[in-house]
Amino acid sequence: MRVRVDWRTSCSLVGTIAKWLAVPLIFPLALAVYDREDVLPFVLTIVVTVAVGLALERLATDRDLGTREAFLMVSLAWLTIALIGAIPFITAENGALAHPINALFESMSGVTTTGATAMVDFSAHSRAVLLWRHRVS
Repeated sequence: MRVRVDWRTSCSLVGTIAKWLAVPLIFPLALAVYDREDVLPFVLTIVVTVAVGLALERLATDRDLGTREAFLMVSLAWLTIALIGAIPFITAENGALAHPINALFESMSGVTTTGATAMVDFSAHSRAVLLWRHRVS
């Protein structure tokens, strides 16, 4: 009977998920380029996402996913997706979402499909940031 959790396997799989989360960031990046808005929030997030994803993927070579590892992986994946989802809000530095707690709340609300929002003035944000908000909502 195995009692320990192979956290390396769980984190490695979360790395794969994080790495692929960079793909949906291409759409708001393209909109920011089209609208001639600041692309830094999305470029920075893509770089961080891919770097963290690749680093986490290297933690385990054998990915034997048991029940314990699956529970840990799902929990860590939700948290990781919410943290990554908050980066464009924080780096855009506009409105209520410039505060890290509000950005994380907005991102987690979207990931969990809660529907709650920390936004007060939607017009304070660019179309690209609003597109990203709709991706995580």
